[in-house]
Amino acid sequence: MASTLTRAQSRKHRGYKTQRLLAARWRAKGIAPYAKAAGAGEQGEDVLDVPKFSVEVKARDTVSLPAALRQADYKNGKVPVVVCRHNGQGEASINEWTVTMRLIDWEDLAFAD
Repeated sequence: MASTLTRAQSRKHRGYKTQRLLAARWRAKGIAPYAKAAGAGEQGEDVLDVPKFSVEVKARDTVSLPAALRQADYKNGKVPVVVCRHNGQGEASINEWTVTMRLIDWEDLAFAD
């Protein structure tokens, strides 16, 4: 049982680190100058102070995208997105992490006048 707890804790720490890396990247690029990772156990967005988007971060091998998008939801009128750091993707591969959003939200953003 101890190994199960250790694995679960390891996944949590990987998730928190992923949130911090993403927030730091967006601050450095000026995309979200005040972005910060949510604290451990906090409800709601995983990366805070991101204009336009409610960000849910997943750092695991299997993700239910519909469930993750429901977690992100439309908080404060923001568009929900899920950023996934898949297994085997380390910090150096951050450019390869994926982002998922609803089709209607993408259409609105991509084809807005």
